[in-house]
Amino acid sequence: LVIVPVMQASFRVVDEFPPTQRGAGGYGSTGKG
Repeated sequence: LVIVPVMQASFRVVDEFPPTQRGAGGYGSTGKG
C-alpha cells in the first residue's frame, strides 16, 4: 500500500496571455548564452 498526495489542478480559459519580460525578447528568447 502506497499513500501519496494527490494534487488537484484548476484551469482557466483566457483570450490572451499577459506580456512578460521573457516574451519581449522574441521566439525562443531565454536571455541565456
